[in-house]
Amino acid sequence: MNNHTTGIVYKCPKKGSATNCINSFLKKYNIILVRIPPDGDCFFHSISKFFETRGIKRTHTELRKIVISYMERHKDDYIPFFLANSNMNNHRKYSEITKQFNELKRSGAWNNELADFIPQEAPKALNINIRLFELSYDKSYISAHILRDDTKNINITNNYYTVNILRVSQNHYELLIPPEDFILNKLNFKNKNNSTNKNKNSKKNTTRKNNTFSKNELNEIAKQFNIIKMKENEALAKKMANIEKAKKEEVSKELNRQAKIQRYLTRKAQERAAASTKKNTNKKYTQNELVNMFDKLMEEGGI
Repeated sequence: MNNHTTGIVYKCPKKGSATNCINSFLKKYNIILVRIPPDGDCFFHSISKFFETRGIKRTHTELRKIVISYMERHKDDYIPFFLANSNMNNHRKYSEITKQFNELKRSGAWNNELADFIPQEAPKALNINIRLFELSYDKSYISAHILRDDTKNINITNNYYTVNILRVSQNHYELLIPPEDFILNKLNFKNKNNSTNKNKNSKKNTTRKNNTFSKNELNEIAKQFNIIKMKENEALAKKMANIEKAKKEEVSKELNRQAKIQRYLTRKAQERAAASTKKNTNKKYTQNELVNMFDKLMEEGGI
């Protein structure tokens, strides 16, 4: 079985519903949720749409076939699970495994025990990473399960081949598109649409209808992307304004400090000059002499 790591990535607002928690999580991290029909193929649809964002054509039927075939080649890995969790004799257990594999080969099939292993085995079969997000039972946090293909040595920090999937309920999955994918998506969609327009009458393109983003979905992604860029620009402008304001305040404080120092030095010079005059009451100083006395005190550091 694949190794995986788990961690809490988001704490839900208090006294909120599951929908509110998920929506606040998406909003905080600027993530787009791509709705997937609950038709038993939602997990494979999610991965298929992910490959679309990378300019790769992989239908949900093709992905299901690859993953189930991989699992069937390694069916011995699942025998201990059936031996430990069933009251059937060994012969019936082996027959049950074969039966469940045959079920999973059919489109839309998911509801059996072997299906629970599909998210864990898909990374190995498809040579990808999967980041599986899931809401806790008490709706207090969202956790992320990092499922990876250790045998292929894929770097888990490499997001290019990491699929972000949200498990909405026990058996339903939907695709998450993080901000770093937006520009890449738009470029791939543009190239894909250009090629589709050239071959719009071909039979191949008609078979892609159920496996491509709709026009509304593309418009929504572009809209969300523009909103995020606008917010980023506003945040940057606000940050620069705050920096400029802080600089002006710092300069103003320094000027005030220098003015206070100058007033203090002037007052001290006047006091010393007055004290010196009292000592020489019989002598009268001219204005030039007082200025020279002030300058001399400044040079000597007496003020």
